[in-house]
Amino acid sequence: MATEKAKNAASASAALKAAMEKAAALRKSKQAELEPAVQEETQEVIQETAQEPNVEEPEPDVEEPALLFRCHGCGRGFASSEELGSHVLKNAAACSGPAWQAAANAIGCMPGAGTTLWCPACPDDFIGKWTGSITKAAALLRHASCPNNAPEAHAWFLKALTDLILAEPPAPGPPPVAVTPENEATEAAGGSTSSVAQEFVSAEDGASQSLRLQDWISSSPPVMGVVGPLLAKPGPAAREAAREELETSLSSRGCAIGKAPLPFGAEARGQDEDDSPAKKRKKKVKKDDVEGPAYDFYNQDIPMDVFLEAQDPTHRTADGVPVLDLLDSDEEAEEQKAEDITEL
Repeated sequence: MATEKAKNAASASAALKAAMEKAAALRKSKQAELEPAVQEETQEVIQETAQEPNVEEPEPDVEEPALLFRCHGCGRGFASSEELGSHVLKNAAACSGPAWQAAANAIGCMPGAGTTLWCPACPDDFIGKWTGSITKAAALLRHASCPNNAPEAHAWFLKALTDLILAEPPAPGPPPVAVTPENEATEAAGGSTSSVAQEFVSAEDGASQSLRLQDWISSSPPVMGVVGPLLAKPGPAAREAAREELETSLSSRGCAIGKAPLPFGAEARGQDEDDSPAKKRKKKVKKDDVEGPAYDFYNQDIPMDVFLEAQDPTHRTADGVPVLDLLDSDEEAEEQKAEDITEL
């Protein structure tokens, strides 16, 4: 009985071993059949991957700085006051023109105010110095941005004026709307790699801007003090009044401003008028001293050498100095001469 069981177990073990060898042989044959197909599929995947363009990974989002400083003219935002000041100075006529016009209108409606603005940075001896109507006050800012003479004086005046407006500016309007020009938008749609520059258009209408500037004028901003001298008669006195108003208003608000170049400040700072460019051109070379006595012709003392050397050209006779009768005429003298000749 035990021998039969041992035989059965041996036969079962041999059958199992044979089945396992058969399965291993079948697995190897199948792998040999599938290996070329797998290699071809792997090669195709590698080629497709090589042909695909490199896809750049998206850059992490960088937090943009907060635009805390907004322009009172166009409404654009800036990260610092220095950027805002540079923007307003570069676009003085566009951004500060409406505010300057509102200040000029407020002063121009007062009794006795002039109707013509003039540029204090233009020298008095310059033939083409700028003047313009009070209704076009922004033209003064455009003139100061591109002057034909005295560039340093015009730059100082424009910088001081825009800084004074920024010292107490109007409330900014709504942010502008970014618009892409049509030609550049077409290039971008066609796949052009050039950067597309955007233009900003104001989203505020004229009525809203006028109301906003009227509220600003009602607070009496310091720039209104500069309008008065520029509506007065052009001259050194009015120029010095404008310069003094700019320097005083800015210094009282902690704004640093440099020394105003000529033609500003010649009289107020005690500068010699001969130092002006016009006087320097007219200066003559000093002549050599002439030998001889130096007399003072502005008093009543007569030098003795002049008195002794003086000669009297008057014809004198024993009867005295003949008196010239102004009523005598040349005709009577000729008749008397003819009678004397006849008697002879």
